[in-house]
Amino acid sequence: MTMQRKVIANTCVWLLACSFIWVPSASAGACEPVCRAVSESGYFIVEVRPEAEMIALNQYHSWIVRITDSNGMPLSDVYLLVGGGMLGHGHGLPTQPRISGRLGEGLYRISGVLFNMHGNWMLRIGVRDGDIQDEARINLALDF
Repeated sequence: MTMQRKVIANTCVWLLACSFIWVPSASAGACEPVCRAVSESGYFIVEVRPEAEMIALNQYHSWIVRITDSNGMPLSDVYLLVGGGMLGHGHGLPTQPRISGRLGEGLYRISGVLFNMHGNWMLRIGVRDGDIQDEARINLALDF
């Protein structure tokens, strides 16, 4: 093997190894300090923020959601459904996030969120409080 081929081969091995070590991430600044949306019919105010400081690509993470009524009163006994995806790509989330904790004072933990690429994502938070049902959409720009 020539010296040039050895250098190329070693460089390829080094680049391959680094690709497994480096985990691209976006600043939690995607929601700084919090992402907020009023539900489509105006019944609820939904705020979300990532639990971790960095949102890592291809890694599971959790988000904290705060649900209030339209007057800002916390709602601690609602049913939530989480979905979302990349509208520009025409696909949903690669996982099925779920509510993993009711933290009181209108706060809930969503676990199992995963973003598999950078770009514009949307989280859909469906809220049901008794007979009232509505949905909020949170847009996130994740530049890894």
